[in-house]
Amino acid sequence: KELMIWPYHTMEGTQGHMLCAPISEAIAWHSAARQTQPTFIAKGRTVRTEFYGIFGAEVLDPDDESSYLNLPVLNAIQEHKRIYIAGEAKSHCVLESAKQILDHFQYRPDLIERLYFLQDCTSCVRTKDHDFGLETETELAKMAEKGVKMVNSTDRIP
Repeated sequence: KELMIWPYHTMEGTQGHMLCAPISEAIAWHSAARQTQPTFIAKGRTVRTEFYGIFGAEVLDPDDESSYLNLPVLNAIQEHKRIYIAGEAKSHCVLESAKQILDHFQYRPDLIERLYFLQDCTSCVRTKDHDFGLETETELAKMAEKGVKMVNSTDRIP
């Protein structure tokens, strides 16, 4: 794929970087109810490369280990019965994060079947010149063939 260097967006300290209030509240309530500490992961700390997926940079920076695949976080995923994937943007960051999970666990179909992609909790980048939706849906169909479940936030949890 073509690597794009994006203009500044979702900068720390801006509303675009913050979790929306309902998500923050849900995390707080979940932590209190389960007596656990949430884990927040910051991506894109390497200034010389672009991060689409949350688990690692598009192009590794040999001088910065933080650009490499974040194995501790990826491996923590396997401790859960269900892993829900959502966020912005479906066509780029969320899609690449899902691909990184699938690549890492490609020989673990039992884990891939625990992945749930929340279709209605993300949206694609659209510019005046390009709508990334068609390519994204093609990639999601491939993921579904591998066992990822495509669901909506309103679907009943089995």
